Amino acid sequence: MARLKYRIIVLSNGETTVFYTEGGNLYHQLAEHSLIHSPCGGNNRCGQCKIKAELPAGEIERKLLSESELNENIRLACCHKIDRNLSITIQNPPKKIKSIAGSALLITDIDPIVRKKSILIDKNHGFPSDKTYLEHCLGAKIGNMLTRHIPSAIQAENIDAVITYDGTVASLCCENPLLMAVDIGTTTIAGELRDLRGNMIARYSMANSQRKYGYDIISRMQYAVDGLENLKKALTEDLNFLVLKLSQKSKSAGKIVYVCITANSAMTHIAYGIPTDRLAAFPYKNSINVLETNAAEMNINSLDKATPVHFVPLVDAYIGGDILADLTALSNEENFLLCDIGTNCEVVLKKNENIWATSAPSGPAFEGGNIECGMTAADGAIKKVLLSESDDLKIETIGNKPAAGIAGSGVISAVAQLVKWKMVGSHGKLLGPGEINSEVSPPILKRIRRNKKGERVLFLDYSRSIYISQSDIEQFIFAKAAITSAIKILLDRSSTNWSSLSVMIAGGFGYFVSRDDLITTGIISKTAKKINLVGNTALTGAMKMLLSQKAFRQSFKLSKSIKTITLSNYKDYQNIFLNENRL
Repeated sequence: MARLKYRIIVLSNGETTVFYTEGGNLYHQLAEHSLIHSPCGGNNRCGQCKIKAELPAGEIERKLLSESELNENIRLACCHKIDRNLSITIQNPPKKIKSIAGSALLITDIDPIVRKKSILIDKNHGFPSDKTYLEHCLGAKIGNMLTRHIPSAIQAENIDAVITYDGTVASLCCENPLLMAVDIGTTTIAGELRDLRGNMIARYSMANSQRKYGYDIISRMQYAVDGLENLKKALTEDLNFLVLKLSQKSKSAGKIVYVCITANSAMTHIAYGIPTDRLAAFPYKNSINVLETNAAEMNINSLDKATPVHFVPLVDAYIGGDILADLTALSNEENFLLCDIGTNCEVVLKKNENIWATSAPSGPAFEGGNIECGMTAADGAIKKVLLSESDDLKIETIGNKPAAGIAGSGVISAVAQLVKWKMVGSHGKLLGPGEINSEVSPPILKRIRRNKKGERVLFLDYSRSIYISQSDIEQFIFAKAAITSAIKILLDRSSTNWSSLSVMIAGGFGYFVSRDDLITTGIISKTAKKINLVGNTALTGAMKMLLSQKAFRQSFKLSKSIKTITLSNYKDYQNIFLNENRL
């Protein structure tokens, strides 16, 4: 007997979607259709998967939603199982992320890990097989994946083969070889193509489709316990789409013959379908640290099956290939502090020939997660806030679009302004108009009101009810403390001070945040030698490994020489963290 199917009608961004389901959790069903995202991935924590529907409110919703929201039939999708036909309206539809692929760093001393070799074909050769003959002429081994191309290759008058650094054939027929670097981030995926001379051919970036299973890596590893195949499938589809977009942008400039992927440890495991159980629980170990595979095993059907796919080596469970790629890109820099700020912040300190690294679980606040009016870096996200003594509050948004929410950089900017104008106490208390001891303008003071929960907030945009709340400031302080605690420990471990270090702010986040805001909020010391916003150095590092055999070899040595520090095991870490929970 066929199981009963329920009809779900969804209104989102003015468009109606209808699908049928046999039941299950409402959030997960909506997420599978890419209709909803939330920071916690539907784990009943963040309260952001808001829908409007005639459903009974549960205990969790009564804690996370205001009384007025409950009365207006606002509910949380994660709190409901589908047991009837439903008509719902998505309250916070997913927006297209503004992702950044490039960096400010150049790649020099080009010596690619592949080379092209052209040979004339003698169809009447005296070798026992065509494979043996071609291997002799090329001086390289032909793997099983390429054997099906041998008959067509031997019929040509000549062939342009591509040979890798380790003496294997990557392609039997390629006039213009292209190299592809990919950075798989928790939020975005970026890729670029270059030819063997290092010329940029194409670049593209996009949202990571896994976001529907949770914004942070912890949420995804929790989901991976039962949903690893769904995570892998989403990533595989993204990689295939990325290859197609890069190929379109390249206008048939050549053929992709080698891929280098950089990602954190969890993403590397998930990409290949390896369970993350060992990463998620003590003693926190990688199942692998080096992964060399091919397009066929990765299900990247938009590439030839034999195309080598190489992942940047992992250092440990929390220092992944993305950080090793960052360091590869910055290999010519002396004495620096690298901060890759995001949902999980990695902090690395290089002093002379020594490198220390640690990972700080800062939560999603720097990417707009767990912020009441927060959103990812998409068009309309507030990226900068400006207060003054003579004018009303001013905001800048990504894409200069009408304000839709607050990006992570906007949170830092808003808090920096509150600190500058003494509108918050040292522990983050948002002061009332009568408590503020500064000359901030009266129109700005009038923006300090109470939200629907009765909490004091600063309204940034009246028309769309966008504000920074007391709890948002507390979320920021927690995230900031995670980074600054890690920095303090690395400075202590290396016996280094700020004045001897250049600071490198890596990742797409750095494109929207200002140096002054990093200093004002106490994330970076004003005594630092220099602050550089270097962009996506992970992608640059992955490409550098493709374009430089020296960089490729050194990355493996570097992965074994980095001194990693587990913060929770460090002496006095808890006291350091508590002391940093302030502005």
